Amino acid sequence: MKTFGKMLACLFSAILLGTLLMILVYMLPVDNMRSNVKLVMNYLLKEGIRPSWAAFEHKRSPKDLGNANMSEQLSKLRPFTKADNFTDAIMLSKATYEGTDPVHDAMLNPSLQYKLDTEYADPVANLGKIINDEPHEQAQLSIYARYWHGYLVYMKPLLMTIGFSCMRMLNLLLQFLMFTIIITKITGTIGAAYAMAFALSVLVIDPISTVVSFQYAHVYYVVQLIMIIMLYRNKSLRENNRYCFLFMASGILTAYIDFLTYPFASLGLPTVLYLLLNDNMALAKKIKDMVILGLSWSLGYAGMWSGKWLVSWILTGYNTFADAFGAAANRTIANVRGVNLQWLLSHLLASKIVLLTMIFICILIVAVILEMYISVRKNRTSLGEILPLCLASLYPFVWYAVLKNHSIEHHWMTHKLLSVSVFALACMFIKCSGYKNHNRHG
Repeated sequence: MKTFGKMLACLFSAILLGTLLMILVYMLPVDNMRSNVKLVMNYLLKEGIRPSWAAFEHKRSPKDLGNANMSEQLSKLRPFTKADNFTDAIMLSKATYEGTDPVHDAMLNPSLQYKLDTEYADPVANLGKIINDEPHEQAQLSIYARYWHGYLVYMKPLLMTIGFSCMRMLNLLLQFLMFTIIITKITGTIGAAYAMAFALSVLVIDPISTVVSFQYAHVYYVVQLIMIIMLYRNKSLRENNRYCFLFMASGILTAYIDFLTYPFASLGLPTVLYLLLNDNMALAKKIKDMVILGLSWSLGYAGMWSGKWLVSWILTGYNTFADAFGAAANRTIANVRGVNLQWLLSHLLASKIVLLTMIFICILIVAVILEMYISVRKNRTSLGEILPLCLASLYPFVWYAVLKNHSIEHHWMTHKLLSVSVFALACMFIKCSGYKNHNRHG
């Protein structure tokens, strides 16, 4: 109970600090920010809403794909190369909004919304109108209070100074540096094979999209930061019972800066690393720790997110709770504009290509189960080593089961959560092969 009390105190402090930081950055003048965005506006308009660095476009909904041939369906449903200027433009419109009340603006995160001649408003085109100073009488004020929008804490100062293009270059530099640190440390701590497993999982996240899209970068940064701390401070964190605080911090940071992209990855990927770094623990201890770490992350994530609703209501009187609960109710249903998961699967399975692929996957699953059985029987590994990793590989499907609507509608980014499954299963295969951890600190 003493530890839980300290965690609540840390959560309360994080909410206060997050509020203060938001108010401070909303005090910054936006003139330079607007000028720097204006310099790249033509390029953003050319890129469009969801550009692809591999030239696979995705402009239609799953329902529209029903009348397309199979090759077109497969190309349109290939989300791995998608950037997201749609959301980045919303972020930039929030960053460049010129308000008069920093407290009010920090809690409600307003921006201008012009009526565009499209069924669904184009945030990139809308940003162009904002930056080009279209008459404000033609715009409506858009409130987006249910998120913290903590990305503004770094985005506003950087837009004032180095501009949008340099921010993308900074993304590249920081992400490459952090990735290199993680790969090098995993190789030296537990073995090169596990470093390759992590690198494989990063391919699912798509590190190119995290460079060009700030919305995709947030969770990736949190994952990298938490994993670096774990790799360098594992022994201290474990002996001082600080892992629950670290995982709570992961949830807090994710809730503060993320837009509900693939947030569960900031729990799943560090959990797999935790199992690798502390491989000598008993099976019961591993399962118990997975539950504790999961609850700690959930406390940080849910507590920090709901903290925004409470603080914004106290400081502005705006009923953020109604907005948040309404969105939550919508995101948990299994229907997206008349298209549900069963509809999508039935149309895909009607193709012999997809059906053969599904049969191959089923055969592969059976082969994996047999390999696990043989590996345990031949004492190449133990059940205590592979069972926790198997459980961790299921984390994405827990998220998909809860947030059905969001997972289907935003499949081009929610698939990134499968990086957890890839990392966990790859590590499990490595263990089944007889490869042993070279853990020097566990």
